[in-house]
Amino acid sequence: MIGDRIDVNIGGGLGVPLPKMVDIRQKFDAPSLPSVTQAVAEQFARADVRAKIRPGMSVAVGCGSRGVANIAECAKAVVNEVRALGGVPFIFPAMGSHGGSTAEGQAGVLETYGITEAAMGCPIRSSMDTVQIGVSDGMPVHVDRLMHEADGYILINRIKPHANFRAPIESGIVKMATIGFGKLQGASTLHTYGMDSFGELLPKTARFTFERTRFLLGVG
Repeated sequence: MIGDRIDVNIGGGLGVPLPKMVDIRQKFDAPSLPSVTQAVAEQFARADVRAKIRPGMSVAVGCGSRGVANIAECAKAVVNEVRALGGVPFIFPAMGSHGGSTAEGQAGVLETYGITEAAMGCPIRSSMDTVQIGVSDGMPVHVDRLMHEADGYILINRIKPHANFRAPIESGIVKMATIGFGKLQGASTLHTYGMDSFGELLPKTARFTFERTRFLLGVG
């Protein structure tokens, strides 16, 4: 319990009376979805989304290593919607070097979120192998090999400010499509440029990646 004054240990002594204080509480708007599954279904009902998925096509669904509320429910809903449109979905980790930079470790990260083959009803294919899709301003750009070999891919990501840099685009689908896709090799390459460059580097690399891969859509 703090009394009504604090004795500050300064040479000669100094008593500092505390000012009067009152408790305050601030409440921020916290909108929420009544049903994540329903929200995903509503978006997949859009004609422009349905047109992207053809019967029989393999669809890689990328999930990352950052905490996302209801990520397992969202991933399951996406898998179900892809399958309902005739696609053949599988889930792959898009998390750079996380999970100990091993395929088993990255699959294990997804498992801690409840994303398992049994729960999702589709294969989880995890690999650290990458494909170099080109060179952007002298920098080789790598993406997950399994994702690259699929007929198309979807990203499930959160959208938030980054903890270490400020820019118009920070942490979201752009970061996942560059650092996440790149696995250890791609993530390490990007990080050698330093986070001060990420505000410009990540969007540029993401555009380069989307232009050279079979990107279908993102679920934010």
